[in-house]
Amino acid sequence: MNKIIFPLSIVVAVGAGYWAGKNSHTLDTAPSIAVVAQSEAVTTPIATQTSSTLPVAQHQQSDPVTAENQQLSSHPELSISAQPSQQQIDEIKAQYEAEQHSEKFTEWLTKNQKDKPWFDLGVEMNGRFSAEKTDYDWAPAEEEYLQTLFIQDSALAGIALKSTSCKSTQCQITVSVMDQNHANETAMTISKVIGNHKSAQIIIDNKVKQGEAIFYVSRDEKGFELK
Repeated sequence: MNKIIFPLSIVVAVGAGYWAGKNSHTLDTAPSIAVVAQSEAVTTPIATQTSSTLPVAQHQQSDPVTAENQQLSSHPELSISAQPSQQQIDEIKAQYEAEQHSEKFTEWLTKNQKDKPWFDLGVEMNGRFSAEKTDYDWAPAEEEYLQTLFIQDSALAGIALKSTSCKSTQCQITVSVMDQNHANETAMTISKVIGNHKSAQIIIDNKVKQGEAIFYVSRDEKGFELK
């Protein structure tokens, strides 16, 4: 059983190589998937003002650094706009942390597959979820939020939600799937929608023979405690 890690918009380590979020066809052989779902804002590029975008006198072109400094000195407002905002810094930090979570998951999964030939990601995650206590101050409201998301988000129209259940650090979402291709498409859609609303780590167990896909969604961007 192949285990694949993919983000929505960044490249992270994969169980058997590397996978970019845009190459969705790679999922065709992935019964169990781990996803780092990030808000679309994470991919917002930092707009910087460089010498290549500023009018530079002919005699300054041989020294682009000096030319840019002179341009910024004569236009103070450009010096301000060239600096990334706190929001952009936070987004870069969040993306970096997501990559770290993905790499950590890859290491954990690879080690378990090597040390335990019988290791199954879906069985592991279900056992962890079943053993976890329920935080009644958080779980009921989060379950209602996820159910509402499936009702109100048009991208999730047509996906048959079977159940949602939350504990203390994660939620379990079960949906119906018809075959492997449908499971893959459903995994991509749900992961993207959740990523648009919150930063979380998602591990997916596709049980196509049972006609369902199970999503384990971490409570926040800290992800799962994998030891």
